[in-house]
Amino acid sequence: MSKDWMLTHTRKQVYPLAFKAEDVHLDDIANSLAKQCRYNGHVDNFYSVAEHSVLISLALERDGYDNMTQFTGLHHDDAECYTGDIIKPLKNALADAGLSLKKYELDIEEKISQSLGMDWPWPEVVHGYDRMIVRDEKDALKRGGPGWEDFGVPNKGLGVRINCWDWQEAAQMFLNRHNALRFRARFNAGS
Repeated sequence: MSKDWMLTHTRKQVYPLAFKAEDVHLDDIANSLAKQCRYNGHVDNFYSVAEHSVLISLALERDGYDNMTQFTGLHHDDAECYTGDIIKPLKNALADAGLSLKKYELDIEEKISQSLGMDWPWPEVVHGYDRMIVRDEKDALKRGGPGWEDFGVPNKGLGVRINCWDWQEAAQMFLNRHNALRFRARFNAGS
């Protein structure tokens, strides 16, 4: 039997390299993303991938995007529950060596989209917001360091407040946002 599996928060045996839509479990996603610190932990305060995702979803709502786009914004980093939040320099080096993780990430993202009922591929605006929030994050979490011009960090961010929730609060806020968007979708479908 292959040893290429992981044991999730809900005690599911998942094979990230052969991921299936039925592997998706919301509690696994919320707990994992809430415990993963952005920027490999090199920030002034703990800031989770879960909070990052909630803030993008809320910014999409603030700016008038539809419920499905907000939902996709919330879930855009869910694959990191199964791959980890791998820093860009390492991703780039692996790709340069012919070991790109993108294929696996895209496969997991597509299966998550199937499981959660999201459109695939995701709208470009979600990727744009994911890039823009880096400005807010840098300004709030990495003060005093050199500029990030080499990384294409925009001059203007989303204008969101970085709260630095602890992991328990981040997991709960992620689940609350998921449930609110699901409720809204069901309510709108019934009216």
